[in-house]
Amino acid sequence: MDITGPFDVFRRANEVTESEYYDLRVVGARHRSVETFSGLGFMAQASLDEAACEGLPHTLVVSGGNPDVPAGSDDAYLANWLREQSSRIHQVCSVCSGAFLLGEAGLLDGRRATTHWSLLALLQQRFPKVSVVDDVLFVGDDKVWTSAGVTSGIDMALAMVERDLGYQVSLAVARFLVLFLRRSGNQRQFSAPLAGQRTERRNLRELQVYIASHLNDDLTIDRLASVCKMSPRNLSRVFKNELGLGLGEFVRAVRLDEARRLLESTDLGVSQIAVKVGSGDESTLRRWFADRYGVSPTQYRERFQASSLWMPSPQRGGESQVAD
Repeated sequence: MDITGPFDVFRRANEVTESEYYDLRVVGARHRSVETFSGLGFMAQASLDEAACEGLPHTLVVSGGNPDVPAGSDDAYLANWLREQSSRIHQVCSVCSGAFLLGEAGLLDGRRATTHWSLLALLQQRFPKVSVVDDVLFVGDDKVWTSAGVTSGIDMALAMVERDLGYQVSLAVARFLVLFLRRSGNQRQFSAPLAGQRTERRNLRELQVYIASHLNDDLTIDRLASVCKMSPRNLSRVFKNELGLGLGEFVRAVRLDEARRLLESTDLGVSQIAVKVGSGDESTLRRWFADRYGVSPTQYRERFQASSLWMPSPQRGGESQVAD
């Protein structure tokens, strides 16, 4: 998915604009088949040297792989190639552990960067000159973009499409790929419900079910502590340690997810939804949406349900390549 996710975004953007804005190729250290972790094989359409002879790409997307880069390996060759050619490439991007290749090439020194949440500490340890940003989906620092795990590469690619071809095109691509909305880079790598699944403590799992089924109640720390049969102070500490986010932050995130679902699937007014999810009032819900999505609830609904989209005239594009 590190390869096919961004690749499909750029391909769909071409279809939406009825153009060949993005000229896509898969390249590798050598012109041969490469097997992915899942066992699928990809045939590189050209080697790096062949691609360089034909003209360097406007954008190079480096997919994830082994974070180790053994000397003499194809990855080491790719890192060296990036070090030599990056100044001639307009922008370089990575998906997941592809950030380690950019780090080996020295492209992340002095920049902000991210990777999959499980590799953040290793990235910082291995490349101390990098300002590693945790709990974000992607980071763009000048000509270098890095993204977190798997699907965040799609979000990064959509952000590039929006920059190149406009918001309406990126929205059309997102809808075609059945994505509820292009996520901004500063969103958490974990949604609140997904983060909640990490705990093995039964009482905390039961508490999450209680919260989800009582969103329009007054979910104070005292009430939730009573449900768990814990003291408020102990619940706050344990919840934070187990799930990695505060109890209040979790409650708000679950309420926001439910509000988003109601906006997508019902015709309820924003004030009615605010009551159902327990945000207190419409203005609070609007503030939550602005903080997380950068739009109001009404704008979110309009953009998600939009059926008639303006398509800009095709612009001159650049060649994009995915390196594996």
